Amino acid sequence: MKDIRKGDPGWFWKACTDIENGAKKSLSDVLKPFDMLIRDCYESGIIVPTLSKELKEKDILLSSFYLKRVLTDLRSIWLLISIGYTSQAASVASSLFENALAVSCIAGSQENSEKVLRNNGDLPWSVQNLVKMYTKKFRLDGLKEGEQNYQEEYEIRWREVYSHYKWLCKIKHPTLRSLVHECKSTTVKNGLYVIMAAPDLSLNDLSIKIIIITVVISRVTEAIRSYIIASGCDNNSDDYKIFNKRIEDIISTVGEVSKRFIKAPLPFTIRDSKLVEEYAQLRRKKGD
Repeated sequence: MKDIRKGDPGWFWKACTDIENGAKKSLSDVLKPFDMLIRDCYESGIIVPTLSKELKEKDILLSSFYLKRVLTDLRSIWLLISIGYTSQAASVASSLFENALAVSCIAGSQENSEKVLRNNGDLPWSVQNLVKMYTKKFRLDGLKEGEQNYQEEYEIRWREVYSHYKWLCKIKHPTLRSLVHECKSTTVKNGLYVIMAAPDLSLNDLSIKIIIITVVISRVTEAIRSYIIASGCDNNSDDYKIFNKRIEDIISTVGEVSKRFIKAPLPFTIRDSKLVEEYAQLRRKKGD
């Protein structure tokens, strides 16, 4: 290891670039199955406004701002993961999660649009409340409020979605388990590590990368679907059918591919959180 007290300390800055280039080559083959999925997801978000009819409606105009940010976040996450910066990708992914939920909850709701505008352009809801709104709107598979198992399914499903966000926040926030894990990317010997930026190419970290990608694709596709449902697209047009098939293929493929790649246990989870305990209890009560 070069002694930074001697010579040009800028050597370490250049070394980062060299390490990142090497990491990108190492990860390119591993991440290749996800490359097309991310690309298709990104391009679907660009295509969706061209299929829409009601682009001048207030809710669509407003949700378009959030959708644009979602696509920028998606691209940024992929670039970070591609060179091995997993924790940083997770931090951006938590932002994407919030913006994608905003699309889902604002598109198709003039009432929610007005609430945002009256709140000086800030979202007036917590992320948990956004998840609950989204769950009621899209995640209950045809169940209606008042039906016997509606509340049971609702309580399970919003916690399921929200747990993904809480896990991303476990990485984004300065939690010790996440910080200790990241130090392993610069470990040299006997548990010692170098305090510098470096990509993580370990097998344990690969599992984290794949889960981030899976969660992100899920949120982006749901935001796109919410947008197109609200914007009055002709569901019988050939363009829509091609588009919808593309979205369905992304959703069905990402889960199958992810299962093949997650081969190591996660270095940290949120299993000990109250949220997961509640979720487990509800699933047991249901008999799952």
